[in-house]
Amino acid sequence: MVLTTKIYAIAMIVISMVVALAVYYLMTDLPKKEKKKQIDELTSQIVNFVIYIWIAKILLNLSLFITDPMAVLAYPSSAEAFYLAALFSVITLAIQSYRKKLQVIPLIMTFIPVFLISTFLFEFMQFTVMDESYAISQIVLSGLLLIVFYWIQGKVSIDLLILIMLVGWSVGMMGLTFMQPFVTVFDYLMKPWFIGTFFVGMFALILLHRRKRDN
Repeated sequence: MVLTTKIYAIAMIVISMVVALAVYYLMTDLPKKEKKKQIDELTSQIVNFVIYIWIAKILLNLSLFITDPMAVLAYPSSAEAFYLAALFSVITLAIQSYRKKLQVIPLIMTFIPVFLISTFLFEFMQFTVMDESYAISQIVLSGLLLIVFYWIQGKVSIDLLILIMLVGWSVGMMGLTFMQPFVTVFDYLMKPWFIGTFFVGMFALILLHRRKRDN
């Protein structure tokens, strides 16, 4: 039953991501070539994240993996694997930015709407298909943040827009952790310490980019 639920969740993640990328492509005002470039870069980072989840799952169950690899590979990833993969991703982005192989701000500006749209769609499917009542709070949060994003985009600086989205999501998610028994992102449990760490890590990444830009 748990495995079947996870398979459904994976299918809904893929569907929501594909639709979100398509919506972003249609709604953004960037030139066609630039849109394709940003989507390709974001897709590459998403693939890296999925690979990192598998690596994290193996590292967290290394002794079992050595004796019975399939017992680890066939089992759904845990929240801890998600956290570790997120850490690997932030480190990768920081290194790529430092080596000037990646423009972080354009990537983040692509990631924000794609993440919010895919989250909205995923939670909506969780609510309607899987009858998950707690998904409604995530639907509201991601929906509100999407409205704010497209409403103030172009009216404030990019740095301020990213900061507003980061603070809004972090505060919203932190609030939900105290209002509900549990809060998830793409079916992975979100704990308060991870939300706070994510905020600090992304804020540091933005500051690193601004310092490089100003120099």
